[in-house]
Amino acid sequence: MKPTSMYLAPVLLLCLAFVVHLPGRRKWRIPVVRSGYAVLLIGAVTLFHAQPPVIAEVNAFTGTANFSAPLVYALNTAFSGAVLGLVINWRGGDPVRAHRVWLHCVSVYSACAVLIVVLFVLGDAPVERLTDFDSYYANTPYIREMILLYLAAHSFAMITMLRLCVSWQREVSGMLRAGLLLVVIGAFLDIVGFQATKYISVVARWAGHDLDFLSTSVAPVAVSVAGLFVALGFIVPRASGQWEALIDHRALGVLWAAVRHVTPPLQPASPWWQLPAERLACRQTAIHDALLRLHPHFSEEVLGRARACALAEGRGPREAETLAEAAVVRDALASHAAELAPTNAAGTCELRATRESVYALVSLSRSLSHDFADPSLHTPAQSPSQA
Repeated sequence: MKPTSMYLAPVLLLCLAFVVHLPGRRKWRIPVVRSGYAVLLIGAVTLFHAQPPVIAEVNAFTGTANFSAPLVYALNTAFSGAVLGLVINWRGGDPVRAHRVWLHCVSVYSACAVLIVVLFVLGDAPVERLTDFDSYYANTPYIREMILLYLAAHSFAMITMLRLCVSWQREVSGMLRAGLLLVVIGAFLDIVGFQATKYISVVARWAGHDLDFLSTSVAPVAVSVAGLFVALGFIVPRASGQWEALIDHRALGVLWAAVRHVTPPLQPASPWWQLPAERLACRQTAIHDALLRLHPHFSEEVLGRARACALAEGRGPREAETLAEAAVVRDALASHAAELAPTNAAGTCELRATRESVYALVSLSRSLSHDFADPSLHTPAQSPSQA
């Protein structure tokens, strides 16, 4: 695999993870959301600038041999600080204390990034090295300390994240657990495949040996694969949630088609580019508004008769309740269309689907196509004035 394509794949995947996690304006205020974005964005920028062709271009543009070294190391340190910031916000606890610890983390890692630049200026690295800077200058005063500083800062952050993800993985399930497992694999590959090989190649130079291949051949592959796993760890839970939201949004189509004429929309239709979860939230809100408008026409009598009819057909209690609520909605729609007097003015008839999660609404939507009860359930009774 060519160096450019090797780094480009995780860069693109990290950018994709960044895009699929784009939150609404309100969610930007949530610290863990901002921290996650910092990890993805800074990680992508770091890997992009670590590509040998980009390193050569930056060096040529600045006119300074190895200018990219402190740049990439400082970016890597910023990424490590972002990882620790994510860990701090993941752990939760007292918001004031978490913010104080986060500020301390930002201060320390910012100081490390500045110190990396200072050490590079104090050192002497006149020979351009695109792939083996770490091992080539392992014995050079100040440059040696710069290399160890960025590696130590990165190691501390990744080991901390690995420990948290391993412990947290026992407490979650489903696609979130799968995403955490991918992040764990990525962090482990980074520690073992990238950091360990860098340390070994540097120490080997100190001892007078040449293990540069670990730094030039093994470490780049390991960090690229690690980046892929970390990006997938962020993408999988989000993509899974969006896919489920898309399915639920489509499943609510029957219910929405039935009630959409009851009340005018309070907001414009969802744009095509809106994520499924946001489209689902808008549709839920619109359906709840319509059901609220129909609430005065909900009939306790229709609910009881439809439930009994469903149970007589051998339906389970929960399914019978959903089918009965579908009958109530159909009856209320007919009463509303006929402009009949409300039968539920006291508000005694409530639907479970309006109180529970989206899954109850989805079940109600699917049940609207089941016409199990006798036709009289869907024919509104005449008002006294029509009798």
